[in-house]
Amino acid sequence: MKALVFRKERQGLRFFGPGPGPGPGLGGQARRAAVAVAVAVTARDRAAAGTAQVRAGLGHQPVRLEPMAVLLRTDHPLAGAGCVPLGDLAGETLYAAAGNPDTAEWTELAERLFAGRGIAMAEPFPEIAGAEEFVRVVRKQGWSVLASVEFIEVPGMVLRPVVDPVPLSPVGMVWRRGLRHPGLDALRAAARELGAREGWRALPEGDWWLPEADVAAMGVAAAGAEGP
Repeated sequence: MKALVFRKERQGLRFFGPGPGPGPGLGGQARRAAVAVAVAVTARDRAAAGTAQVRAGLGHQPVRLEPMAVLLRTDHPLAGAGCVPLGDLAGETLYAAAGNPDTAEWTELAERLFAGRGIAMAEPFPEIAGAEEFVRVVRKQGWSVLASVEFIEVPGMVLRPVVDPVPLSPVGMVWRRGLRHPGLDALRAAARELGAREGWRALPEGDWWLPEADVAAMGVAAAGAEGP
């Protein structure tokens, strides 16, 4: 997902949406007092203190089930295939934005995905600000990165979808509960229309993975290979 965010004004409404990198979460967006609406990773099983209180003050609309991918060096043994089976990542160490409080949901989602699969989390690293800095740091550190299928281009690296099962990231729109604004109405309508047209919440064919708590929250009706 996306670690950085860009700021826009929509009909006078302060809005934060995804930018390049592993994804912003509810906690980070909620700390931005000036932000009225955000698109963020909305994983439901966060253990961090205060998450329940944060959620109680937010409205939520499911937006997308975003398939995950890995960003690999071009000389990595797994880089030559068109996709990477999740089991083949056993023994790998992946950067998943650990150390950045604004992306805590993404990091904890990665921890759940890695658990019991032999995949290690890269050591915590301070927040990386901006796409250029992200590219510089990733290349300097030599990380492989847990990402989404829509990601920035990093020279010398390739993006490969993860399959068998396809891990899904729950992306939702959140806003301060009680907010009444035409900009919010427009954003929610646009998300519904684009999502329906582009199939943003369609499940992939075959096996997929999504934490159980997110299955209901994202409106996933079909039984599948969701995670614990």
